[in-house]
Amino acid sequence: MKKAIQICLSTAAFLLLGRPCAAQEIVWFGGVGFGDTKIRLGMASIPDGALKIASSGQAFHIGSSNQDNASVVRAFKLADGRSIVYKLIVKRLENGTRFEVLLQAHEPTPEQVEKWGIDPARVEKGFLSKYTQPIMLDDGDIISVDALVEPRTGAKLVDFFQISTGEPIKRRNPDKLKAEARSLTLEDLILTVEGYEVRRNGEKLYKSGGGASGRYIWLGIPQVGRAIFTLATPPEGSSFAQTAIVNNNQLIFSIDGAQYEWLSKSRIVTADGTFQVWMKFDPTPSLPPNLPPEVLERIRSGWSVGASDKSPSEKKED
Repeated sequence: MKKAIQICLSTAAFLLLGRPCAAQEIVWFGGVGFGDTKIRLGMASIPDGALKIASSGQAFHIGSSNQDNASVVRAFKLADGRSIVYKLIVKRLENGTRFEVLLQAHEPTPEQVEKWGIDPARVEKGFLSKYTQPIMLDDGDIISVDALVEPRTGAKLVDFFQISTGEPIKRRNPDKLKAEARSLTLEDLILTVEGYEVRRNGEKLYKSGGGASGRYIWLGIPQVGRAIFTLATPPEGSSFAQTAIVNNNQLIFSIDGAQYEWLSKSRIVTADGTFQVWMKFDPTPSLPPNLPPEVLERIRSGWSVGASDKSPSEKKED
């Protein structure tokens, strides 16, 4: 497990090596990169939802970079009109196995002020006075920055940055790709769930490190049945309906009046937005014949996931 380095607002800044606080539910956004280095952005409000971000007031981009150094600007606007604007100076060390990070104030340009809709007189900078020394990171480490703490309530807004060197970019022969090229259709889109959690009416039911990825994926719920999902238009008469919803790492669906959430550590779909998903519910999924009774009982009473490139058969378990 990668270690996390937490920078806290206190009388003296300090580093805490270990897992981010359990109360922090991190929402990971996109990332930026320079050379073969990627910087991923996440955010948490503690308690959840205690401080509101303006929907159009977020920014995270490379200010300047080369193969070994980057200046990354982070800005967001609170719903009450205040803003946080600062930058990370990131330097690759030891051939990308370590990094040096320095937090500094950033003076927004007139164009940035207009684009982000911020008031330069209401930019919070006090927390940066704690961080005057460079922070040393290993590849894949996470920095958490308490960007704002409300003195009266103790509520926090925390930024998270993961800095890592990714895999080399894969390249294929352009002529072969041109010969293979065709139009993209919905049938090419897949759903992916990994390291998942299942909730019913908000209550956590099950957690697993496994997952599934394919054009059709399904979740077997003990004593309930099997729910099958796809983005592709299923065969006519296959009993699918567009009743499920997917957004980033969350798939929402209902069975017999109960609302379920299938939550994944990674994105279930790669596109940004909220989309309808075809769903079919089978309360008594058929199983291969001649299975021993104890195997049948274990399958019917336990959680299961699966995937297929074709619609699962009505008459047999894939």
